[in-house]
Amino acid sequence: MDTTLNQNRPAVEVSGGTATFTNCGIVVCAAEDTNGAAPAAAVAVSAGGTANLESGYYGCLVENPFDGGYAVTTYTSGGNIVIGDGTTQPILFAASAPAVYLYKNDNNPTVKSALTVNSGIIMGELANGDGATGNTISINDGTFVVYTEAQLKSVIDNIADGGDVGILIDDDIQLSEAITISEDVTINLYGNDITVDIDVTSRLFTITNGATLTIDDTSGAETLGSIKTTEGFALVEHGHLNVVTGTIEDKNDNSEAATIMKKSKRQIENLIYRSKNALKAELVKEGFSYEEL
Repeated sequence: MDTTLNQNRPAVEVSGGTATFTNCGIVVCAAEDTNGAAPAAAVAVSAGGTANLESGYYGCLVENPFDGGYAVTTYTSGGNIVIGDGTTQPILFAASAPAVYLYKNDNNPTVKSALTVNSGIIMGELANGDGATGNTISINDGTFVVYTEAQLKSVIDNIADGGDVGILIDDDIQLSEAITISEDVTINLYGNDITVDIDVTSRLFTITNGATLTIDDTSGAETLGSIKTTEGFALVEHGHLNVVTGTIEDKNDNSEAATIMKKSKRQIENLIYRSKNALKAELVKEGFSYEEL
């Protein structure tokens, strides 16, 4: 089923029960405010229903976030959204609003909504309604295309234990605060930069819980993307940083490495000096010539 609708309301609503969407193509377009009507969305879930989006594509091209403009949403009566089955690749996208939005119920806080991502490609933010503490978002797998700090955080903050998640950066992003990474994640810079507002913090990522942050860049661009700040790039407390392709710029000194390795700045400088001398000795032993290191 392929459907494009020019309207401000959901194309499909799952009200109670369970509906499974396989190989569907649903896109909603709208240009005017809803004036309190149901938000525009490809699929909406209400009354505790469940929508399983196993494959296909689901999107909303509403330009004004006031209209809603979600790919998938729940209503205040609660519901469950399940994206992918672990092998399929459904695609979700939204023009300006979050790709997925879970509403809260101000009158009955026991009504909950839940989002589970098992696989798929999602372009945009995964948003929990303001103050919706009871709603849950759990990401087990998937690829996420992001171009804002909010979108990036919405993915990293909701990765489930043991999740296998990839994030593709679609534009330069400046962080307003350090992001904590507690589960394994791969960030593909794709020719873009992640920087930080140095007046707020000198850290981009704090890696904890033994997690691994992998930085890659598959853009093939002449200038690769980078994560950079003038005073450090990542504080690895109980985790690992793995750079496949891409650049990390520390324009200050060796203090960041000293923090990571729990050594003094002088100890790090001595370690670098000894490492250079050891490398020179190995090159000479193997008969290689070398430039001054």
